[in-house]
Amino acid sequence: MQTEHDQVVVHVQRALSKTTFSCSNLTPLSGGTTSFVFLGNLNYPLPPATGSGTSDTPSKAIVKYAAHHLSCSPEFLINPSRCEFEALMLAALQDGLYVNTHADRLVVSTPRLYHFDQDNHVQVMEYFPNTTTLRDALPSLTDSQATSIGRSVGLWLRSFHDWSSKPEQKRLRDTVERNKDMRALKWKITYEQGTQVLERFPDIVGKRSKEMWDEIKASHESGEEADSDDDFGVTHGDFWSGNVLVTETATPRLHVIDFELSHVSHRAIDAGQFIGDLLETAHFDSSLQLMVIALIKAFTTTYANVGEDIAFRIAMHAGVHMINWWSRGPKQDDNQEGKALLHEALKIVARAWKKDREWMKKNEAFCDLFKD
Repeated sequence: MQTEHDQVVVHVQRALSKTTFSCSNLTPLSGGTTSFVFLGNLNYPLPPATGSGTSDTPSKAIVKYAAHHLSCSPEFLINPSRCEFEALMLAALQDGLYVNTHADRLVVSTPRLYHFDQDNHVQVMEYFPNTTTLRDALPSLTDSQATSIGRSVGLWLRSFHDWSSKPEQKRLRDTVERNKDMRALKWKITYEQGTQVLERFPDIVGKRSKEMWDEIKASHESGEEADSDDDFGVTHGDFWSGNVLVTETATPRLHVIDFELSHVSHRAIDAGQFIGDLLETAHFDSSLQLMVIALIKAFTTTYANVGEDIAFRIAMHAGVHMINWWSRGPKQDDNQEGKALLHEALKIVARAWKKDREWMKKNEAFCDLFKD
């Protein structure tokens, strides 16, 4: 009897069999929770990329298949149309956004989209060899490297948000706005699961924090503010250190991947998730704390020049992301480090919600968002 993995491989192989992107084999890659992701050995090597400055002919590619459910959870149904929006984003980014952070000699790019089969929900895109995720690279980074990467990622995200807000990108924004399912998924894994976390720990949360959470949730629930807020626009939707790749070669390069959750929302969620993810990582590994703070400060410096309201939103989303550590995989209720993280996350959310500027200015992670 075939496993689901076997069935997916057969489906993908069949979809690609009559194209120049057919693969001799597909090796499953770990880390993906939304779609099935494979490293494919191409039967026909690709021509060198235009303007790449190399004569390399890629013989491998990333192959993604969007099923009608999460790849990590068959019972969690989800619209496979998400792959259409990722393909749209990759094609638009390939033509319109290229960030070279000259001061740090780091180029930040996104994967080239080679092939998209809309009927079979299959994408074939560029594979970046000799890379690791920023999350996995953190322990080996020096403070100097972390600062350089932080500046580069901050500049890329700001450039991405500014680029997607330009008048000539109106068609892209209008199309991505139709990705209602991914916006709903983001809401679910942010606020609905966050509510479940707080209900799980009434002794930590307390009445005031619960009331504050309900107010925050209600203020974001309708989404009507998107119609009148200039800071709403196209978001990456899942911007964390696991979706930034770092090369392990002599020529530094960074790559931003995984645009399946791209949707129109408040852009503070991208910066907030990135900061919250890093703070969460450092919380569980004290040896990373100084380096992570250096990375965050560099990131906020180049993403900076945001209004104070956006800065508070960024901080709040960082705290909300940290709260949801408890919803990402099974955790034991007696995990003391996890409880300490929840305490810290609630403090950040409360200070951001109350717009406590003085507290933010004294916090190493957020102070550069609140410069005089």
